[in-house]
Amino acid sequence: MAPDNKLSGRARLLLAGLGLLATSVFWGSAIPFNVVLLRHFDPFVLTALRMSLSVAILVAFVAWRERGPWWQMPLGLGRFLLLGMFMAGFNVLYTLSVLWSHPITISAISVAMPITGAIVARAMLGTRLEPGFGLALALSIGGGALVVYGQPGFDASALGLRGGEILMIVAMVSWNIYSLKAQQWLGHLGQARLTLISSISTCLWLGAIMLLMLALGVARWPAQTPPLDAFAMVFYLALFSAAVGNMLWNFGVSVVGLPVSSLYINLSAVFAVLIAVAFGFEPTWLQVAGGLIVMAGVLYMQLRKLRTASA
Repeated sequence: MAPDNKLSGRARLLLAGLGLLATSVFWGSAIPFNVVLLRHFDPFVLTALRMSLSVAILVAFVAWRERGPWWQMPLGLGRFLLLGMFMAGFNVLYTLSVLWSHPITISAISVAMPITGAIVARAMLGTRLEPGFGLALALSIGGGALVVYGQPGFDASALGLRGGEILMIVAMVSWNIYSLKAQQWLGHLGQARLTLISSISTCLWLGAIMLLMLALGVARWPAQTPPLDAFAMVFYLALFSAAVGNMLWNFGVSVVGLPVSSLYINLSAVFAVLIAVAFGFEPTWLQVAGGLIVMAGVLYMQLRKLRTASA
């Protein structure tokens, strides 16, 4: 039995909430870091490199934690490849959606991640929305929309359809399917091994896609060796955004479910703005207000769940 299953219900809720909050910070920090890294790396090369490093980190962590063999494969080849396909699908489709659409449009669509999470959970598991989820969802989406709308230089004309928008929607659905199937197929192993196994499969898919894109001339190796600080950023993303972030996300889904966990995703945009301040960016009052509204929605839902656990 996984160690994280030994905690009491209330402790697990608190730990899951803190973990999802940390995940929002890690994923939010990835946004400004990726902006810098894409000046040095092709997006397909960067995605495969980041995932490869995260697998190495997860192997070391699982081997240390289990004090034994790190590899355990309770899945058949088909399910193993399917998990990686859904996770890699999100990464690839997200990249293509940004290339074939406008970043502002993609940001606006991504605000709807809690809705897709609720729909996928309902369709696949028959999950009913918890009391209070509707209000928390409205706060999360409304606040996230303000964060996007409050971007300096926001241009409403950029919200037109350019073809890549449907890929972002499919990417969100793909991520949500991965989140549910990973728990169904590997949840009994604990979240560390679950994340490791799914990341290995994802790494194989992303490596194959990268090689295909290089062969087709769509992707390219860096023209010159990137600076040392770029490699430091790649390592940071592999450690926190991919390895630790994905593991904490999976733990959150296992405790509070996919719909509630999805509420935290809109906090990523909030933390991206806060982290960008360190790079000299000054947030607008709309972004600050939107961030507070998103946080209110998450806090409201978390307090409701804690109150229920204490009853």
